[in-house]
Order: sequence, then C-alpha cells, then structure tokens
Amino acid sequence: RKYQADVGTDRVQAELAQAIARELRLSDEAEKLAKSLGLLGKNAPAAPAQLPPAAPEDAASLPAPIGANTRLNAVPVAAAPADGRQWDEDEVAIAPTATGILQDCLAYPTILIYGPQGSGKSTLAHWLIQQRIAAGHHCEILDPHAAYGAWEGLPLYGAGMDYHACDDRLVAFADLVKSRYQVLSTKPNFNPKPHTLLTEEFTNWAQHCPHAGQFFGSSMSDLRKVNMFAVYVAHGRTLTSLGGKAGVAEQRDQTLLEIELSAIVGLGGKAMPSGKANVYYPGQKNAPIAVEVPTLELEQPANNQGLESAYSAVVQMMKSPLFGRF
Repeated sequence: RKYQADVGTDRVQAELAQAIARELRLSDEAEKLAKSLGLLGKNAPAAPAQLPPAAPEDAASLPAPIGANTRLNAVPVAAAPADGRQWDEDEVAIAPTATGILQDCLAYPTILIYGPQGSGKSTLAHWLIQQRIAAGHHCEILDPHAAYGAWEGLPLYGAGMDYHACDDRLVAFADLVKSRYQVLSTKPNFNPKPHTLLTEEFTNWAQHCPHAGQFFGSSMSDLRKVNMFAVYVAHGRTLTSLGGKAGVAEQRDQTLLEIELSAIVGLGGKAMPSGKANVYYPGQKNAPIAVEVPTLELEQPANNQGLESAYSAVVQMMKSPLFGRF
C-alpha cells in the first residue's frame, strides 16, 4: 500500500499486470490487490506491452527492487531480451558486493578463508575481526608472519615465526572450550562472552605445531554451544594444508563456511586481489555463490580492552599503496 501511495495506482496496476502475464508468483498482499483492481479473474485485461517509465522526480522515493537484507542483494535484470531471444540462467548467482554474505559469517563458528598469495585474505580477515569485536567478541590472533604494528590493540601471538607460542594458544583455546562445556553442564542458561581465535598463515602449521591437526578437527564440532569461534586463513583447503586427516574431509565439507578468494597479476607482475570470491556454505560445496568483494573499509571500534586506538595501524596500512602482503 505504501508503494502504491508513492508511485500511483496506474504504475502498480501495470506492474501487477506484467507480473501476471509472466506467470510470476505474487505475494498474498499483491494477489489481493490484483483482484481488487480486476487484474485476476475471467475479466482481467491483457498486460501492457511495457511498463511506463517512472518520473525522474519519483526515483528517489522508490524502494530498492531487492532489499538490502536478502542473501545476495543481487542486481535485478530485465525478464527477457528486447529482441525476443531467451537467456540461459547462470549456474551461480553473482552479487554486486559480498557485504551481505560476509555479514552471515558472524554467525558461523568455524570459517576458512583461503586463496593464493595476494588474493586479499588478510584484508578480509581484518574486516571480519573488526566485525566480531563490534558484536562483542573477545578476539585473539595467532600470526607467525605478523608485521610490525599489525593487529594493534589485540592479543597477538606467534609474531616472528614463534610457532611454539601459537601451539600453546591452540591448547589454551581448547582448554577454554572444555571448561565452558563443564560449566554448561551445571549452570542454567550459560551464555559466556563470544571468543574468536584467528589463525593467520595456517597452511602447513602441522609441521610446526603438534596440536594443529587435533585442534582443526575438534574446532568443527565442539564450539557452537559455548560461544567459541575459529577463523582459519590459509593458501588452500586441502587437509594437508590444514593439518587435518583424511577422516575429517567430510566433516570439513559439512561444517566449514568457506570463502575462496582469487588474485590477478597487477602492474610489475605483482599479485593483487581480483575482487571476486566464491562462498561455500556448509554442506553446499557443489553450489558456490560467486560474489564481488568490495574494498573493505576498516573503522576503529573498541577493542577487547576498550582501547581508543585499536586498529589505527590497520587503517593506515589499508590506505597505503604498499599494502599487499596477504
């Protein structure tokens, strides 16, 4: 009704007539309105050849054809080519940006971000941690290749290729998971503060961290009920890369939300993000969702301890043309 008031009855009637002619499914409200306008039933008129163009002054007041809360927030296209040809449907849907899908990541306990060097993995990881902090998570970072100033204001372990420190934190995280489950069994409505562990450069950790393989396997089954979350950043999704064993391959496919990034060759032969990604929801490894990844702007939310300067180094690094180590 609000839309009808905004654009006028004639335009709504024309839109409904075309929708009916194209045999599109109407919502209950739209169907009721169509009947009240005489568009459904034996006396319904034929649909007009095309919709009248909207007045320019009305453009700002028109609602988006696909809402911002839809999974893909996809760009609408015409129903058929003007010359009468029929289009083939794409095998995967393409969204204008990945923002809506990336927001879905906040709810998943275990996420894998992977792709070749230069594809933008660390950029996306920084954005995801920023969003987790804004949602109230305690976040800690394990990054053996961390540059000076990276992850400022957050607990950072393993810098300088200190894999022993990384392995210790994997054990500490697993101990916290076990402790929370013990409390869960005795305390009604137990709802601890969400805790996210991000492991950067996770590829081949198993060679350096004795607990990496076991941790990877347990993280896919033991986290959700006690508000524990794991984010893996790696060059690939193979079990060898992730430190897992053959027995957890199916578990990986059914549990992980995976974001596959790609790179292109830029000026001087340097790898750089392609701006495209495939998102695989758990249990849907044969149904990738192709998205265009936008330039992710990093803000400065409060960090774990409420420090006012959190992520200042990250913001400056993102603005620098030299930023490229992913």
